[in-house]
Amino acid sequence: MISDGRFVLGLGASSGPPEEYESFGFPQDHLYSRFAEAIEIVSNLLRAGECDFEGTFSQARDCVLRPRGPRPSGLPIAIGASGPKMMRLAARFADEWNGLTFGTPTIEHFAPMVEEVDAACRGVGRDPATLRRSVDIIVAPTAVTDVGIPGFGTPIHGTPAEIAAQLAALSDIGIAEVHAYLWPQSTAAVEAMAPVLKALDAA
Repeated sequence: MISDGRFVLGLGASSGPPEEYESFGFPQDHLYSRFAEAIEIVSNLLRAGECDFEGTFSQARDCVLRPRGPRPSGLPIAIGASGPKMMRLAARFADEWNGLTFGTPTIEHFAPMVEEVDAACRGVGRDPATLRRSVDIIVAPTAVTDVGIPGFGTPIHGTPAEIAAQLAALSDIGIAEVHAYLWPQSTAAVEAMAPVLKALDAA
């Protein structure tokens, strides 16, 4: 197996600019409702290998997934969600909830989101501890912290030890994995993350 069991299927309703939808010919209306139907179809196919679904926007009549793949329970599903309705879908269908911010990534930003995820799980009768959590943030391991994009905040930055401490602190609120978008987008930033990862390993 190419990924050795590491592949996770990440899904979301998206809120991108209209031109992204237009370029692929995707409809731009009822984004939540369309996604709610789609995730039910995808989940059934991955979990049970079959689906019989008739919705307002999507249909999958007597659909069978072949081949199923090596995992008996199917690929793990991660759902990116920030609103209450999407979080309920994550609680119902996902193995992992993913949060995102292009603002300044802080514990204060993500802690309320984690509390909402917990509440969503309890609302559908699920133990919150069974839903893995991850976040996507911007990290600036070099001295360049001005992203230069309106609406973007200040990335996590500092010495390798300081960056490592900020990343590790996210685990205190239940974040299991951090996906770091490096700024600037350069080989220098990639190289500058090496001592950060070393500091994390030593923590």
